[in-house]
Amino acid sequence: ERCLRLNHDLLIFPSGNYGKFSLEDTVCGGMMIDLLLRKGHGSIRLSDAGLSARILYQKFENRLPEALHLSSHGKYLVSIGLGEDLPYCARTDITDLVPVFRDGVIRADR
Repeated sequence: ERCLRLNHDLLIFPSGNYGKFSLEDTVCGGMMIDLLLRKGHGSIRLSDAGLSARILYQKFENRLPEALHLSSHGKYLVSIGLGEDLPYCARTDITDLVPVFRDGVIRADR
């Protein structure tokens, strides 16, 4: 909602893992895109990558823990005994904090 209020161009870059594609990051980026499109007013343009991320999110929308279990990093977490953390990591809408990058630092804002 804050992004929509700012009315500026927005770039969403799922970070990935060491420069490689990351399923969980892309699904999360797709979730943000989906939310912006549902709540947005006016024109929102998507690249093919953005469209793909949204489609991937829609596939897992009601099964986010499953997406984490399928991802390579999720499998790694399971292998080191942290698989029970995945449902916790898949929770959404639990805070109203927004990360803001300013002056070389990321800070939480509302």
